[in-house]
Amino acid sequence: MRLLQITASDVWRGHEQKIIYLYEAFQEKNYVEDQYIVCPNNTPIYDIAKEHGAYVFGTGIEQSEKKFYNTLVAANPSGKIIEILYFS
Repeated sequence: MRLLQITASDVWRGHEQKIIYLYEAFQEKNYVEDQYIVCPNNTPIYDIAKEHGAYVFGTGIEQSEKKFYNTLVAANPSGKIIEILYFS
């Protein structure tokens, strides 16, 4: 099973803590094959997920030549940054 946990929150509360708890528990018990967290860049959950070595995708919106696109930034546990652009 692959698990994608998504939050749009930009604060740290119980729901965000639960996402981290579940990520770590599923990883420890090998319940899932792959799991990812999707959340806004520059938020507490983004920073904490990175600190805990989670696969985290940070979302952001930028404007370039009057075209909007979403930017997903994946920080893997090794610290390598991968940028993926989705044009809409």
